[in-house]
Amino acid sequence: MLLEEIRNFDWINEPKNVEFIEKGLLITTKPHTDFWQNSLFGISKEDGHFFACNKNDNFVVDAKWSFEKTVDSAQCGVMIRYDSKNWIKAGLLPMGAGIVQLGVVVANNGYCDWSTVSLSDDIKTINFRVKRRESNFVVYYALDDEKYAQIRVVNHSEIKQPVEVGAYACSPKDESFDCVLEEIKLS
Repeated sequence: MLLEEIRNFDWINEPKNVEFIEKGLLITTKPHTDFWQNSLFGISKEDGHFFACNKNDNFVVDAKWSFEKTVDSAQCGVMIRYDSKNWIKAGLLPMGAGIVQLGVVVANNGYCDWSTVSLSDDIKTINFRVKRRESNFVVYYALDDEKYAQIRVVNHSEIKQPVEVGAYACSPKDESFDCVLEEIKLS
């Protein structure tokens, strides 16, 4: 049950609106929010919405998101964060004009790198999984609840103990985004 799973979670940068609905936790993002550090755009943003708990040692985090419509550049996914300059986020990223990407962004000492995979623009649900083993993180996604595909391996020696781990959402442009966190599990 989602309510039981999130009892130890807290918000970093609360969204515009959060409410429980039958499917899960409905989140409405604030416009002009993101997590980004310096690279490519020369900006640092740390005002996206992150629903997280502290975790020591190795873990697996699974999160399932759904939404009715995508919004240009708005995101939802999973995040692992040590501090504002060192983190990993994996999320769905609609780019407008029918282009949808799955992106993994790694902030390392205040600079981001970004890798993407193109997806179909008719997606309405997506699952994420990140496995941590010491300073190594393996990122997966699935468009169903079973067939996970590995999309990135990250060695992030800057991330120490404990880390904040959980679900994130943001809207870098002018429009809010409604997304539903259907489940999140830590093991």
